[in-house]
Amino acid sequence: MNAPFRPRAFRHHLFDVDSTLLDTRGAGRAAFAGIYRALTGIDDDLRDIPFAGNSDAAVSALLCARLAAAGHPVPPLRETISRDLGPLLEKRLAEKPPVRVPGALAYVEGLAAHGAFPGLITGNTRKSAFAKVAAAGFAGTLFSFGGYGDFHEVRRDIVFSALASARAAHPDGPPPSRETAVVYGDTEKDVAAAREAGLRCVGIAAGRTSREDLLAAGADWAFDDFRPLAELLATE
Repeated sequence: MNAPFRPRAFRHHLFDVDSTLLDTRGAGRAAFAGIYRALTGIDDDLRDIPFAGNSDAAVSALLCARLAAAGHPVPPLRETISRDLGPLLEKRLAEKPPVRVPGALAYVEGLAAHGAFPGLITGNTRKSAFAKVAAAGFAGTLFSFGGYGDFHEVRRDIVFSALASARAAHPDGPPPSRETAVVYGDTEKDVAAAREAGLRCVGIAAGRTSREDLLAAGADWAFDDFRPLAELLATE
């Protein structure tokens, strides 16, 4: 059995975005569908495309494969998404702001106040990730490093990218490692990526995956949301 989770034991805290820090209520999927329709003329809500735990690059690859299999020309989806998704998403988020996972803002702000370094590890493009956290009320300056899904299809590679970003952003002190860095995520893919990178993982069961399933997938700890973590941070 793992020892109780101690937030202040870690220097670098790597947060997934969707269904971990916030819920965009379908804005990301809708923005993708808008770009897909503009490029192909095909009206599709993309409900059969798995977004949870996937990177934007991986979703782009799935859409390209679907078009190729149907004999359609394959447009420059990845390049267009990297360029256009952020502004389109910002418009949708302004119309329907995301909902923060309970306790998330207090926890991230508390970590920063105690001298820890919050960062992002997300399948979103960098522009989309910051559009989402800003719309949910997080100051962009809270997240001093990150790994993003602009070009990485595999979540493990996103984690490694974030670790390199953390080393560059914070060269003083110990580099991120299993003893100093921890990942937060809401899917089994987040847990697997953390383990493949040799890091510990806190499962946040605010999405479709239960605490029990996150622990079974290998999460070291699991919580329904960030409220107990904020309490732990305040009492350590």
